[in-house]
Amino acid sequence: MVAGSRGTPVHVDSSPAGAQVRIDGKGFGETPLDTRLSPGRHTLSLQHPDALDDDQILQVADTGAGVDVGLWRRRPDVVPLRPVYPGAPLLDARFLDDGQIALLVGIPSQVHGPYTGRELWRLDPATGHLSRVDMPETEMSVPRMVLSPDGDQVAYVTPSSSPSVTVTGWTTGSSGATPGSQQSDAESVWLAPLDGSQQPRRIFELPSSSPLATVRPEHAVDLVWTPDGTRLVVISRQTGPPVRARVFLLDVGSGVDGNSHPAATELVLLPAEVVPDSAVPDPRGRWLALVTRAAVAPGGNNLLNLCVLELQPAGMFRNVADLGPGGSPPVSAPVAWPPAAEPDARDRLIFVGSAPAASLGAGPFGIFGALRPSAPPSGMFMADLEASGLQGSQPRRLGATINNFGLVWRFETTLYGFARQDDGSLTLHSIDPTSGAVHDLGVRLLAGAAQSGAGLSVRWDTRHGYALLLAHAPVGAAAEASGDGGPLQAWLVSFVSSRAQPGLTH
Repeated sequence: MVAGSRGTPVHVDSSPAGAQVRIDGKGFGETPLDTRLSPGRHTLSLQHPDALDDDQILQVADTGAGVDVGLWRRRPDVVPLRPVYPGAPLLDARFLDDGQIALLVGIPSQVHGPYTGRELWRLDPATGHLSRVDMPETEMSVPRMVLSPDGDQVAYVTPSSSPSVTVTGWTTGSSGATPGSQQSDAESVWLAPLDGSQQPRRIFELPSSSPLATVRPEHAVDLVWTPDGTRLVVISRQTGPPVRARVFLLDVGSGVDGNSHPAATELVLLPAEVVPDSAVPDPRGRWLALVTRAAVAPGGNNLLNLCVLELQPAGMFRNVADLGPGGSPPVSAPVAWPPAAEPDARDRLIFVGSAPAASLGAGPFGIFGALRPSAPPSGMFMADLEASGLQGSQPRRLGATINNFGLVWRFETTLYGFARQDDGSLTLHSIDPTSGAVHDLGVRLLAGAAQSGAGLSVRWDTRHGYALLLAHAPVGAAAEASGDGGPLQAWLVSFVSSRAQPGLTH
């Protein structure tokens, strides 16, 4: 508890200033605030009339502590992300550890297909500064490319029969393909540091097939980093019938030399495909949620399913829930993983799935009134991944609210999520993860902020106060990209001012 003059010094500040401060339930005045507290764990609550309430844990060391909280505004900015080049579609957008956004851009080609070239860009959402990731150019087509969470290295896919220069412009070294090989269509995964300190190294190869082979070629359709950047998940697709997918786990932080591959484990073989870019790892890197699509299934054709996979050899795989028809698959899996700050918590996730349509009063299913219902109304569910028995492993419905989406754990006891309104606008809700009780926070994103797209997903950076609204581009707006989920439309939602700093305890 509070130790008065006998405690250690603590400084609390906020942007905007003037927030009411409560520590362990007791009022302390307004920010900026200097006080003294006993070392240990305290609860800190900030309230401001122009911002959302903020609740967090304040860990006070023996030498004291300081915290500067960027409060989330009730009137966030919504900015569409325009193409880097005219005619160059956005293929992916995701947050890096430092709050910047990694953008994957398709470069049109007249030779091999609509978007065979790839470029990576960084966007600083606080300043709007856009910079290209510095990698020497070649004419090689690169099916997949993704930055590590710290932004220091890039993983990418190339054909194994590639020439001696990779997409980054460096030589492949002794691990390159053998000249004169009759193999075709096989692909390799490469890893390269962006500071040029080391040559790129080939870390994984998919099986090769000869021109006379009866087995259909296999292609890498997704690369997913674990949050700590030590492991890489490779997801492949083999054309059917039936279409198949495999998931591999690579230990890229094992310190192997340039002539050997890191440890690789095949985790699962699926008689369905994994929707590109849908995979979402949990903050501790123990689980992977992904969306699969089965062309033919017992419940119908072209169905989407939410699945979870344990990221370890012989790990558990679970088909969690049906997500409805696959006409408009989500950009990312509609899940909210618990924060990493809960080391002793049970492994669980909360997700959005199809719910019985008792009422459609919550508004249209599409984004801002532009998208039309193509599936039953969606409800919120919780899945306990440690539960035993058939009944215990079934997802549990949270409350009765329908059509919330884009869930994220804002605090240890509170979820945030968007909801669709009758007038086409979006509102922000706080959600109790135990009861499913929903509270309208009074945040509105007006209709017209994002008026087109097929399906809507949200990627969050709660540490820095940002969200990305992502939707597939309308049919006919651009050709579908080979190996990707297709062109995207994106809108950046900023809940903090550009001068606000992340709420970190020092």
